[in-house]
Amino acid sequence: MEIHTFQSGIVGSAILTHMLIQRNRPLNIPTTVLNLSASFNKTSPPFTVPYAMSKAALDKMTKTLAGELGRDGHRINGIAAGPTYESARLLFSCIFFAVTPIGRMVYPHEIGNIATFLCSEYASGINGETFIVDGGQSTVAFPQNFFHDVPNELWRTIKDKKASRKTWTRMNRQI
Repeated sequence: MEIHTFQSGIVGSAILTHMLIQRNRPLNIPTTVLNLSASFNKTSPPFTVPYAMSKAALDKMTKTLAGELGRDGHRINGIAAGPTYESARLLFSCIFFAVTPIGRMVYPHEIGNIATFLCSEYASGINGETFIVDGGQSTVAFPQNFFHDVPNELWRTIKDKKASRKTWTRMNRQI
């Protein structure tokens, strides 16, 4: 397991949140913290154990700190983003198109819209929530055999994460 993935995902967020609160507390300034999570910690795709664990822990930290710090005017919320066109590889675009109710991945500006809202005064009554922005992908479960139909060569490519763009494109056509 990649322990540095877990450490940077949760410990880094905890330290930064603590620093922000400590800086603003003497000035009596309410702090708004927005943690960035991932929607697939709710769907459990393969090869995501350390990352999904860190994001699940981050979601729990968001909710817990909101309860502890809310009475002082601090708001802690999160966004559990799904794959975007810019972040996903060609291979995963086919997989996510197949299981996303809106039939596409989300655009970065759609995640930015909810981030802008959550940091604004319009969301002043929202605290301790993690909003999922993934086109509805987390509302549908992967079928038990969904990944069993992936060809062995493609599976190894995913597992090794060492494919060139040419390989990704060729594999994409096989799905």
